[in-house]
Amino acid sequence: MNMKKIIGIIAATAGLALSQTTLAAEQSATKAYANQTLDGLKGLVQEGKNALEKIVSGGEVSAVDRSMQQLQDVVLAASERARRLSEWDLSKVEKEAEQTFDTTIGAIQEYLTLVADDGPVHKASSRIRSAALDQARIFREKASAKSSQRYTELAEAMDAQARKVTEIWDSIKAEREIAVNGLEGLKSSRSLYIDVKKAQGIQAAVKELEGVKNDLAKLSASMAKVQQTVIGEAAKVTGQAPAAQ
Repeated sequence: MNMKKIIGIIAATAGLALSQTTLAAEQSATKAYANQTLDGLKGLVQEGKNALEKIVSGGEVSAVDRSMQQLQDVVLAASERARRLSEWDLSKVEKEAEQTFDTTIGAIQEYLTLVADDGPVHKASSRIRSAALDQARIFREKASAKSSQRYTELAEAMDAQARKVTEIWDSIKAEREIAVNGLEGLKSSRSLYIDVKKAQGIQAAVKELEGVKNDLAKLSASMAKVQQTVIGEAAKVTGQAPAAQ
């Protein structure tokens, strides 16, 4: 076998390997997509994989196989949208809205309990203030014993922190009253919130329904493309011009 033939065989083998790698990745992606959407379309996807395997053995992807794969992708996407829309139920939208609202209200109430009078945060602020005053007293004693200006300054700083704790808690208490009133107003909006979410859910469903309509048009166009491609490829095989439609 001469060198030219050997080089030709190596090139053809490399090309086939590259084509196999590319198509294997496409097959894997197609299978993963199908598993995530419609189990009923596994047969269709498998047919596509079988066709691709046959193409690999020939070393190239023809136009008819590319158009068929595109058609399958259109079918998968369109079917998934149609399946999801077929499961739409206003009662599910309403239930989700109720759960979201009630969970949020519960979280707010739990937080307001934490910052209530004699609640955990109030008790913590009392401990912080007491600690600051205790340290102020200790620092004054040390300042007196050591005639230290630094300890005097530390004592004054702790007194300031104790006063600040009182100021902050008074602000928290006032702000909490506003929040409590706001919570009562929010609770009164529960029905309106749920009704708004239902209205939005219907709007979204209408949009998806329109998407189904558009999917059908795209499917028809894709099928026509496959048909025209098949006719064109047939003409190439027979060496004749495509017949007029």
